[in-house]
Amino acid sequence: MAIMICLGFLFTKLKLISFESSKYLSQLCLYIIVPCMLINSFQIEFSVEKAKGFLLAFIAAILSHIALLIFGKIIGKAFHFSGVERASFIYTNAGNLIVPVVTYVLGKEYTFYCSAFMMVQIFLMWTHCISLVTEVPCYDLRKIMINPCIISTLLGMFLFFMGIKLPDMVGQAVGRIADCIGPISMIIVGILIASADLKRVFLRGKSWILSLFRLLVFPVLIVFILSLSHVTTIMHDADKILFVTFLALAAPSASTVTQMASLHNKNEVLAGSVNIMTVILCIITMPLVTMVYQYFCM
Repeated sequence: MAIMICLGFLFTKLKLISFESSKYLSQLCLYIIVPCMLINSFQIEFSVEKAKGFLLAFIAAILSHIALLIFGKIIGKAFHFSGVERASFIYTNAGNLIVPVVTYVLGKEYTFYCSAFMMVQIFLMWTHCISLVTEVPCYDLRKIMINPCIISTLLGMFLFFMGIKLPDMVGQAVGRIADCIGPISMIIVGILIASADLKRVFLRGKSWILSLFRLLVFPVLIVFILSLSHVTTIMHDADKILFVTFLALAAPSASTVTQMASLHNKNEVLAGSVNIMTVILCIITMPLVTMVYQYFCM
């Protein structure tokens, strides 16, 4: 995945790809690739075990976001973080980054559980996250219901619980598109890194503090909570299902926060800097916190 990021970086520096390309590729991911991936992840045989696993992932996603909201408020007050900085801590790049990570590390069958985390996060992004960024209460339920990821997740869940399989030709097309999420997402990251003023990004002290809590402190705290609660042993594959949620919690800041900040003219440079810093640092931190999780919880 780091090699894919380097390709995006290299071709942008060689001026074969422009920064504007990342916007078009992001739209491609949001409206076509991620929805196809979500639907495809539900195209598995229904079983009570899988249904219980999905419920576990959904409950874990809710509790995780509650912990993020509480922890984000505490460190926000302690370090005088702005609304954009708090949003950058709370919301992670659980879609574009974690889905390919889960696919490569655990296998395609585990992307099924990614959708549980994404559902909770999308709901909060279009309510709480916008309110933080704009500093004005905003609860746009309409945008939640027409979000492509929400629609595709609900459709996928319906097909899964009803035991309905897509026709072979349609299913193959959806599956092939879903397979593009890893390379496309990583190339986007490479383009963003190549287009940023890295010196300016890494000289800001608060961004280092925020990155430390986002990528190391909070994930390690979650590991110890899971270890002490023994929740990873409550059912078959619980450790791997919760590992999917853990990866989402250890991910870099969500690029959606930057997009929202840009849309509302609220510290988009700051949001972009935090996003890029956490993306670069996560190449080091995610393997480290994964080893901690494996040692204590698997």
